[in-house]
Amino acid sequence: MSVENYPKLGGYVTESKDMVGMMHSKRENPFGLFSQQIFGPVNDYECMCKKIVGISNSGQICPDCKVVCMSNDCRYTQFGKIETIFPYIKPNKKNQIKKYLGPLSDILMNPDRCEVNLDSEKYLAVKFDKSKMKIVEKLNSLKDYLVIPFRITGIYSLYIAVKFTADYLNVEKAKELLDQKCITNQLKVLPPNLRAYSFDSDKNTTRSPIVNKLYISVINLNKCNIKMIDHIKQDENDFLEKIRIQLKEKILDQDIVESTIFHYDTIASGFQRNINSIYKYVYSLVSGKTGLIRNLILGRIIEFSGRTVIAVDPSLPPYQVKVSKDMLKTLWMPYFLHYLTNYKDIDYTECFQRYMIEDKKYGEEFDQLFEEFLLWFYDYSDNGKK
Repeated sequence: MSVENYPKLGGYVTESKDMVGMMHSKRENPFGLFSQQIFGPVNDYECMCKKIVGISNSGQICPDCKVVCMSNDCRYTQFGKIETIFPYIKPNKKNQIKKYLGPLSDILMNPDRCEVNLDSEKYLAVKFDKSKMKIVEKLNSLKDYLVIPFRITGIYSLYIAVKFTADYLNVEKAKELLDQKCITNQLKVLPPNLRAYSFDSDKNTTRSPIVNKLYISVINLNKCNIKMIDHIKQDENDFLEKIRIQLKEKILDQDIVESTIFHYDTIASGFQRNINSIYKYVYSLVSGKTGLIRNLILGRIIEFSGRTVIAVDPSLPPYQVKVSKDMLKTLWMPYFLHYLTNYKDIDYTECFQRYMIEDKKYGEEFDQLFEEFLLWFYDYSDNGKK
């Protein structure tokens, strides 16, 4: 294959084979899970064919092997991508989808319930003022709602209903589910040094963690269904057009049901099942006693940390920290006393006696005052007075 067709840094992984070449000259597959073209060089400031070497050539791309000359630390930080033929739901975005579409959406997002969903009836209903959406079980008219006459039986059909609502009805909440990539076909691949592998030259095999096998399963599903890709795109347009025509003609008592949709939902559930396992592996990688976060902070001095063995919730954004309210009462006691003495006109000596010496932190009176303090504090911060 011509080097012009090699992937670039951060590109797409398309091959399940890790290594290419003869036994004594094996090298990473340019399109595989350990590609130097996608994830960066194995050797520090050295391309794969050793034509470009040295820190002075940093950032240059070798014209022969297409590997960037840079620090090999990038193999700890550089992600790759897999483009899935069918859309999937990000496991860490399920709560947001459930918040927008209601509790029935949780059944549709579960790939293990795919066969059960094929025998049920569920539809997406949109409020006339476009302020709310929810999954319903009946096609009959619902007060203040427009029920889209398209039967949803799984992840793919849910994607079609949401896409129609976003593109044709201009519902902002539906657009958010797509724009924020809650439903997407772009799967990130972890940097190779976070899923390290070893090569057994005697058996001519590669040993790697379970996550690599899960990525390979997704790639193989793509290969198995690659011939369907043109049909999928055409069918998607046909489904959207049928819904548009049926709504235009005001045919609201007949739903669109086709065996093709059932088939696509079944295949999409296979993608979702593997991707759920990948996310589960990532959570185990960063959380718990053996997780990266706890290993890195254990034994380090961190102010106001409670206990350094407590790992942060991996689902939180990086700028947020979740602590218990009881811990917050101790951490923010000086601010709380300041609030009581300056804004509630309570004598400082009385505050100190009651809440510091007598230790009445867990009474109902304290809880009520602390709730008032929190409301005041966040309002005070939001107004730029912090």
